[in-house]
Amino acid sequence: MKKHSSKLIVQGGTPLTGVVQVGGAKNASYKLMIAAIAGDTKSRLLNLPEIADVKMVAKIITELGGRAWEAGPKTMFIDPEKISASIVDGQYGSVSRASTLFIGPLLSKFKKAKVPLPGGDRIGERPLGRHLEGLEKLGVKWSHKDNFLSLDAENLQGTTYRFDKNTHTGTETLIMTAVMAEGKTILENAAEEPEVDDLINFLNAMGARIRRRAHRVIEIEGVDKLHGAI
Repeated sequence: MKKHSSKLIVQGGTPLTGVVQVGGAKNASYKLMIAAIAGDTKSRLLNLPEIADVKMVAKIITELGGRAWEAGPKTMFIDPEKISASIVDGQYGSVSRASTLFIGPLLSKFKKAKVPLPGGDRIGERPLGRHLEGLEKLGVKWSHKDNFLSLDAENLQGTTYRFDKNTHTGTETLIMTAVMAEGKTILENAAEEPEVDDLINFLNAMGARIRRRAHRVIEIEGVDKLHGAI
């Protein structure tokens, strides 16, 4: 390859050989970590990318009382057995939009959750309003104060909810809330991003019953409990 002022001239014809390891999807990694705390036994995640969100979620899980530890390069175990807190610290709201993803697992464990508004979001702006509309349909009551969402649900009930506009984080939040709701939930106009399917596959490995239908429809049969995925 020769460089001539503002252009590059590439002379081909030489066979290329070698091995490249493709890292795991960053947009799925920390979401699967959060899903793992919904189980009652430990999960193992392989090929995790080394990104800030993975480290942050591991720290949150530890602060909630669980365990998240590395076991070799890009390998992490998540043990939710001793999770005892239902409040995600407010410092994480301003640095990530992951906080709403904790809602479903925490509601399933404690029937209540308190999480910071993600990224300083305000009610009704961006996709958060659609999260809350869907959660209400599942039987969740919520309020907000001082940049926190407080939520409770004595009995999560399956429902049919159609997103006015598809949102991948909203879809993931409702999937993780509906997975242990009583009865069937149908999400219409749901997101189709690959990380959503990664989450569905991981939850199914934990014992969930989720499947995609045609035309952006996701069907979720609620289960009584989830186990870890190794």
